[in-house]
Amino acid sequence: MIRTGSDSDLVLKPDVCIVGSGPGGAMVAARLARAGAKVVVLEEGGYHRKDEFDMQEATAFPLLYQDRGNRATADLSISVLQGRAVGGGTVVNWTTSYRTPDDVLAYWRDHFGLALTPSDLRPHFEEVEQRLGIQKVDLEDTNANNRAIYDGCTKMGWQVDTTKRNVRGCLRTGYCGMGCPVDAKQSATLTYLPDAVAAGADVYANCRVSRIEW
Repeated sequence: MIRTGSDSDLVLKPDVCIVGSGPGGAMVAARLARAGAKVVVLEEGGYHRKDEFDMQEATAFPLLYQDRGNRATADLSISVLQGRAVGGGTVVNWTTSYRTPDDVLAYWRDHFGLALTPSDLRPHFEEVEQRLGIQKVDLEDTNANNRAIYDGCTKMGWQVDTTKRNVRGCLRTGYCGMGCPVDAKQSATLTYLPDAVAAGADVYANCRVSRIEW
């Protein structure tokens, strides 16, 4: 289950403790829990639902982002819009979804010896795409700004296409970064974390990990 707080100290002894409930943590939690492991997921942020998402920055940034949306690199040159909620970055991302490009996999093989090929990963990509409802956006669903870019690229002879998104029943409000108020975005909060919980995992919200010992 997803727990949002406790009035007393807890001593937990899982087989696996996962820090962070974003896309990586949620996927690992679901896989391991299904395999029979006793899994605990610790999430620094809170557990928030669609009725809390009012599409206002003043609400969303303190609620859903690390450092209220002000996190940056040490030299302050790059902003880091990092999610801080059950579901992590999947709650506030803009739903663009794509497979790891073939040339990136080739670079990893050549430089790091990582033996992954597109054919190896294809069934895994397909499984994730089905679970998250990832589909290519129809050109007719683009707004005027994006359609102007598409038409301009076409006239220039450039390769251009619509993206793929992990949504179901999207209303195209354009406020993905504020949290989805209709649960169209298939975040980890709606997909892999419930899968993990259904398989017996426990998720603890509002739980900051300050030290790891083993």
